[in-house]
Amino acid sequence: MRGSMVRESGEERREFIRLPYLLPVEFYLVSPDNKKPLSNLIQGFTKDLSRGGLCLEVNNLKESWAVAGLSEKAYLLLYINLPFSRRPVEVYGRLAWFKKLEPYPHKFLLGISYLNRNLPETARPVKFAKSVRFFTRLAAASIILLFCGLAGVASSNVVLRKTNRLLVNKLVQTSEERSRVSQKIFYLSDLKEILKGELREVQIEISNLNKEKGEKFLDEAVFREKRRAAYEKLGDLQRKINNLEEGELLLQKKLSEIKEEKIGLEEKTVKKMYNWLKMRQNKRTGLVLSYEGDPFLEDWAFTYDQALAAQCFSLFHDFKSAQKIFDFYRGRAKKINGAFANAYDATTGHIVESIAHTGPNIWLGLAVLQYIDETGDKEYLPFVEEIANWVMTIQEEDSEGGLRGGMKVNWFSTEHNLDAYAFFNNLYKITKDERYLQASGRLLAWVKKNVYIKAERRLKRGRGDATIATDTFAWAIATLGPGSLKKEKMNPDDILKFAEEHCQVTVSYSSDLGPESKITGFDFAKARNLGRGGVVSSELTAQMIVAYEIMSDFYRQENNLRKAKLYKDKANFFLAELDKLIISSASKTGQEAICLPYATHQNVDTGHGWRTPKGSRTGCIAGTVYAIFAKKNFNPFEIN
Repeated sequence: MRGSMVRESGEERREFIRLPYLLPVEFYLVSPDNKKPLSNLIQGFTKDLSRGGLCLEVNNLKESWAVAGLSEKAYLLLYINLPFSRRPVEVYGRLAWFKKLEPYPHKFLLGISYLNRNLPETARPVKFAKSVRFFTRLAAASIILLFCGLAGVASSNVVLRKTNRLLVNKLVQTSEERSRVSQKIFYLSDLKEILKGELREVQIEISNLNKEKGEKFLDEAVFREKRRAAYEKLGDLQRKINNLEEGELLLQKKLSEIKEEKIGLEEKTVKKMYNWLKMRQNKRTGLVLSYEGDPFLEDWAFTYDQALAAQCFSLFHDFKSAQKIFDFYRGRAKKINGAFANAYDATTGHIVESIAHTGPNIWLGLAVLQYIDETGDKEYLPFVEEIANWVMTIQEEDSEGGLRGGMKVNWFSTEHNLDAYAFFNNLYKITKDERYLQASGRLLAWVKKNVYIKAERRLKRGRGDATIATDTFAWAIATLGPGSLKKEKMNPDDILKFAEEHCQVTVSYSSDLGPESKITGFDFAKARNLGRGGVVSSELTAQMIVAYEIMSDFYRQENNLRKAKLYKDKANFFLAELDKLIISSASKTGQEAICLPYATHQNVDTGHGWRTPKGSRTGCIAGTVYAIFAKKNFNPFEIN
């Protein structure tokens, strides 16, 4: 009888699909008539199961009992235990076959057919096994898809970074080619002017010869020789001028083609920078993370940076994103001594830098004024005037009308006073409130008296502080304007020349999107005074570009096209240098975006009381947004 198979098992196996699954089963041998138990409770585990029955493995069945009991085709009462089920499945079955498993003395396989296959209870184990098999396969498929997705993301990131690298390299190459062609045109234009000067001299010489001949003072032979030489020189000069003009036309045509190509590249670059900025905005607080790449600063949102971000949002007509920032400060942000803190946690909105300086609050007001100017929506105007009242309270404490750095601060910053001048001027344009015009007038007088050094033709960092600070030079142009500076006997050309002579540096830098190269830009201060070598600041370089653009527009309006071109060429040169700084986003989900680092060097002294962030790829709002301003020729201090 051992190992024998009865006929029913074959039919049952052909009729139903068996599912291999292990379930604990307890059963009794019972009488076929009244189902009375004939044995103690026996335990086993399913090897497989189907709608018609199951195969059961039993480890503790004595052979003598098995031969006697199973030979009669015994009936069984089974309790099949399903995981996560409150009650077991109770079914009756009949032994179809059994088999002893050698060499184990008490181990048997039992083939059992259900007595009533149509009962709902008999379907429960099969449904459970099928569901487990389905979810197991689903889980396996999900894991495979997850790995495929991760591989796809990694592959996609590689492609995106490659695309960014090609874009940035092409942008730099195009900028450099534009610079070379512009320099050639500039050289040809200079040479042409020199030749035209010589041409006029020859024409005067010929005129004088004719005059002398007419007065009979010149020998005929001498006259003819001199006139021949003069006309020969005249023709030679005219041919050279014509050749230069033809060459200049060809270069101008090439320059137009380069400019057209560069416009397309710039649009793509600015869009990717803007996407990086958008990606950094917290949906709950509306604050934008200031830095990406420095673990210490990863959750910080500086108020100055929020103002820059809001201005950028307004510039792109993304007014809802700007409103989210304003709503945080208007409704949620806690204040210190009546003003907003320098920095908040972008996720929680809690203060993380318990200092409230004048400058960041003024910048927040400037950002709202830009929003009002763009939209005409004055909902936030009372909020701006609250900031203005706080600033004016500080101004009233100084007999000369200057601004201290904060409510409980003793130092005076040139930067803050320039900010406030532009802020009050713009607020007056919108409100026509004379108080604001008077406040801006006092600030202009304060700047002229306290921080402008006439002998050195530059501005100090603050009252009683002669430290060189690059942003004071760029912001003097952007806030006061070239016309006002000239009117107040503060020469804007000299101010920018001083910045070039003392703050312009050239350093080696390697972006993750390009090879190591030399970059010329502007340091935070006079580099050789710090003993750390030059460092290019992306933000300050972009600020200088904005200043150059303002100077170019000013001289164009003055019809001084030569100076207008000079400053435009400088702006274009530094724009090309700024492009060399571009890095890809350090975020794994932001590889399509690009941004600018705070500086070419990490964790170095700026010379103004703080250090540059840590991390070789630390993207920052200030550098990125100001680069966008530079590329779009946007002055954040001015409203229309």
